[in-house]
Amino acid sequence: GGIPEMIDHLHNGYVAQYKSAEDFAEGIYQTLTDPQYSVLSDQACRKAVANYSERNIAKKYIEIYNKATGHA
Repeated sequence: GGIPEMIDHLHNGYVAQYKSAEDFAEGIYQTLTDPQYSVLSDQACRKAVANYSERNIAKKYIEIYNKATGHA
């Protein structure tokens, strides 16, 4: 769970290898020097709004509650 589920590597962010300081540093470097950073940032914002906005999270909770109570 967590960050790897939220980030699509090199599409809307950079997912470093687990416990790799070198790869983490590479991700920071790529992010800071990438001329396409604004595209990456825009894609990250779109995914966050589409999947993690208050409205969408509330809808997901309602679906779960409805299934749990047999109102699906």
